[in-house]
Amino acid sequence: FLEISGGLYLAKAISGESVVTKTGGATTTTPFSFGDKSTYDFIPFDLGYAINANFNISKVKIGLSLHEGLSDIAPQTDIKIRNSIYSITLGLRLGGGKNND
Repeated sequence: FLEISGGLYLAKAISGESVVTKTGGATTTTPFSFGDKSTYDFIPFDLGYAINANFNISKVKIGLSLHEGLSDIAPQTDIKIRNSIYSITLGLRLGGGKNND
């Protein structure tokens, strides 16, 4: 059968970093800064919605999800950034008898 769910989310960034590996193999790691002034990389809070669909076929579950940010997380006025996450999941129910259905 099919399960559909959805709703709003509010998220807060705790930390993040950019990792760049150059052609020669050298790696540079730069932490992101979070705040609401134009000198920061990102605004720490994000508001958005989520839609999930799960298909249950016997003991197999296939899930599709979309999480879409509604707010602009760029503190700069000339840049617009919104989060978008698409995911596919595959699950397998192990064990269980007639009492667990």
